[in-house]
Amino acid sequence: MKLGTGARTVLVSCLALAVFSAVYSAAAWYDWWPRLPPGALHDTDLWAGFAGGAALLLVLLLDPHRRNEAKTRALDIDDARCAPPTPTS
Repeated sequence: MKLGTGARTVLVSCLALAVFSAVYSAAAWYDWWPRLPPGALHDTDLWAGFAGGAALLLVLLLDPHRRNEAKTRALDIDDARCAPPTPTS
């Protein structure tokens, strides 16, 4: 089975996430870094998630390849609607 570029990217990303999760879990389990007091990072996860979501939105909106693809697809649909019917004999 040959994987496409998208499938390869997904597999590598999942593998990287699994490795990161294992290292992070081991570090937390064995106290390889000091524990923070409760409330030390108050709402940091919310702000980081908001910043990541905003960055993803900008990437998706400003990607020139997606914009050109959408224009091409719209033109194809318009051409198909405006095309005269094919004669049948």
